[in-house]
Amino acid sequence: MSALPKAYATISAMTERKKVGRPSKGDRVVTWTRLPRAHREKAEELAAEWGQPLSEVLAALIAIGFDHCGELTRPAARSDPHEGLPLDGAS
Repeated sequence: MSALPKAYATISAMTERKKVGRPSKGDRVVTWTRLPRAHREKAEELAAEWGQPLSEVLAALIAIGFDHCGELTRPAARSDPHEGLPLDGAS
């Protein structure tokens, strides 16, 4: 029986290595929003204090918010975003 080529042994060893990096945090999606500046600054302070990424702090705060949905005030309904701007004839 012939010996396997040295390159094959190296490639085989590389593919058997354990994955490196942090473990998965589960199914997540990117979500963009605009925060009031004061809220962003407070979240950044918490992230620095806790030694966590900003995204983790925001995810934790949102999770707490879902536990208290009954306390939230529903924002006023927006008008149709596709509706044209009112024209007053001033132009």
